[in-house]
Amino acid sequence: MSVAPTSPKQGVAREKATDAALAFAERSPEITSTRTITWQDPMPLARAAREMSGLEFLRAQITGELTPPPIHHLTGIRLVDVDQGRATHVLPCSPWLSTGFRTVQGGFTAMLAELSLAGAAFSTVEPGVAIAPLDLKINFLRPVLPDMRDLTAEAEVIHRGRSIAITSCRVTNADGKPVALATGSSMYLPGRPASLIGVEQLGSSDAEEAGA
Repeated sequence: MSVAPTSPKQGVAREKATDAALAFAERSPEITSTRTITWQDPMPLARAAREMSGLEFLRAQITGELTPPPIHHLTGIRLVDVDQGRATHVLPCSPWLSTGFRTVQGGFTAMLAELSLAGAAFSTVEPGVAIAPLDLKINFLRPVLPDMRDLTAEAEVIHRGRSIAITSCRVTNADGKPVALATGSSMYLPGRPASLIGVEQLGSSDAEEAGA
C-alpha cells in the first residue's frame, strides 16, 4: 500500500493550523484539553481472524481475548454484544467528537451504524471468509449532543443470500430515543482472509495461502 506524499502547500497549511492551535491553547488554557492515544497494531487481529469464524472473532474482542482495533482507542467505540446475525456497538458522545455547534458530527453516528451493520454480517461467516461492505444509507432523526453518554447501535441481518447480506440498524441515545436509522449491504468473499486488514503486509506466502 502506498501513501501519497504531502505537497509543500499541504505541509505549510498543516504547520499553520498546528501553530494556530498551540497559540490558542496558550491564550485560553481554561477551555483547552489534550488527549494522548495509545493503540496496538491491528495485524495480530488480521491474523487471528483468518483462523476463526466471524462470531468467534467478535466474541473474542468482547471478552478481551483479542485487543480492540485502533479505532476504539481514538473514538471509544466498542462492541458490547454479538450473536448470529446481530451486533451491538456503543460510542461515548465525547466533546472530542463535537463540531463547532456543540453537536456530535454526523459522520461519527454513521461510523457507529456502519460498524454494527458490518459486524452483524460478519457474525455469520465461517473461517476464511471475508466481507466487503458495499453501501450505507443513513437517516438522521435528531441531533446528538456531546454529553459523554453512550450512543447505541443495534444491527441485524434481515436477508442473507449466497453472496450478499442486507442489514438494518437502529441508533439510539442514552434516553432510548432513536437518533438514526441505517441500512447497508455486504458481499461475502469466500477464500479470502476473514479480515482484509493488511493483506498486502501479510507476505506473499500468507497472501497465497489466504487466497488473495
